[in-house]
Amino acid sequence: LDHGTASVMFLAGAAHPGVFGTRPSWSSLNPNGNLISRVSLADYYATLAHWFGVPAAAVLPVPGAVIPGIVS
Repeated sequence: LDHGTASVMFLAGAAHPGVFGTRPSWSSLNPNGNLISRVSLADYYATLAHWFGVPAAAVLPVPGAVIPGIVS
């Protein structure tokens, strides 16, 4: 059984509580019938890199955007 392509992500530590991004839509699935994630992993990784003071481009092969307000 596959876990699909979109799910939740939990951050612990300096993360602000809340939901970031929008819920995936059951009416808009990818060609394999999976949910489409609204926030990319590259964005989460870029946000964590920024929090550690590291330029995301220095550690990520795919560019990501910092998610505003997710970490303090």
